[in-house]
Amino acid sequence: MAIAMTLLVIEIRLPNEHHLTDARLLEILGSLWPRYLGFFVSFAVIAFLWIAHWRKYQMIERASSRLVWLNFLFLLAICCIPFTTAVLGEHGDLRVAVIVYAATMVFALLCSATLTLYGYRAGLMKASVSTDEVKKSILNSLFTATVFAISIGIAFFDPQLAKYFWFVLFGSMIFSLRAPVH
Repeated sequence: MAIAMTLLVIEIRLPNEHHLTDARLLEILGSLWPRYLGFFVSFAVIAFLWIAHWRKYQMIERASSRLVWLNFLFLLAICCIPFTTAVLGEHGDLRVAVIVYAATMVFALLCSATLTLYGYRAGLMKASVSTDEVKKSILNSLFTATVFAISIGIAFFDPQLAKYFWFVLFGSMIFSLRAPVH
């Protein structure tokens, strides 16, 4: 996940212009704000997923081959985020870019929820883990996935509004990070 986070910033590139002035460089840096927005949203979501993943594995006592494969599916989704963030940064005013980005996030979040649900149902959790902890973990992922899914619908009408809708997530992410960890 750290590599995916690092790749996010690599996608924020300056145009290949020679003999820049200070004013022109400042103008170019300002014009990159859609890429900065994509970077910060993606970084925050990956950070949220990383913390949720760490917490999930604090609850899991043992693994199974199916859990490992579900984990690989989750990591596949994480690996796609830098690419879809680059698409969003380059073409964020286009409906398809917003939808592809949001769909990738939904996929990653559903994979995260599936990991928790499978671990619980397969009896892989520690005995000390309560059903409420498992429910909270799943609901956090599903809430965030729902916000991105709703933004897909919004993007059909207004791609810019869909992106701003993602800021709903920051309150929930901050709240979920304050939860105690075992």
